[in-house]
Amino acid sequence: MTDALEVLIRESSVSRRQFHLALTGGEVGGLIARELARRIDESPAKFSGLHVWWSDERFVPHDDYDRNARVFVEALNDETSVHIHESTASDSNIDVERSARRYSADMFAIEMDVTLLSVGTDGHVASLFPGLWHNEEVDAVVAIHNAPKSPPQRVSFSMSKINSSARVWLLASGIAKVPIVKRLVALEAAIPATHAFGREETILFTDLRSD
Repeated sequence: MTDALEVLIRESSVSRRQFHLALTGGEVGGLIARELARRIDESPAKFSGLHVWWSDERFVPHDDYDRNARVFVEALNDETSVHIHESTASDSNIDVERSARRYSADMFAIEMDVTLLSVGTDGHVASLFPGLWHNEEVDAVVAIHNAPKSPPQRVSFSMSKINSSARVWLLASGIAKVPIVKRLVALEAAIPATHAFGREETILFTDLRSD
């Protein structure tokens, strides 16, 4: 999957256009972030024009280990030319609502070329949990106050922002994800991941069988 992502980024570099990528959290998301950072450090010219965002972020202090962005940023060489866009952390004297508004403003009129989303065991994507999200949300980024997983406060792409992406790549790995993959393949409407689609392409990457 990282190979396919690199090909897309390199193609945009050759054509001298920007490439906007939204990374994700979770174990698999962290592995992808580290591998991408390694490849960028080895061949920085191939990744010129790359802009990296996060489809969701934990509203915790900037240096907190729970920050999704920390995995990628710390793995990168300090001299990188990659453009990194993070939502404002909780130690910046603003609340989670204002952090979400700022992040939404930062990406005004920007559509993601690829949005990566880890699928949770409950079917959540980004920080859109079952029963706690609205398909009609028009803002690009929403503030989450009551996430059922710690920490409760988060900044997340809305489903409308996810669905404006050219490509949405869903990631599900590990035996614990078997039940939710079956429900996702069956397109159960109650599962947030079921509603995540890219304008041009939607792919589920998994090492599991749904049968």
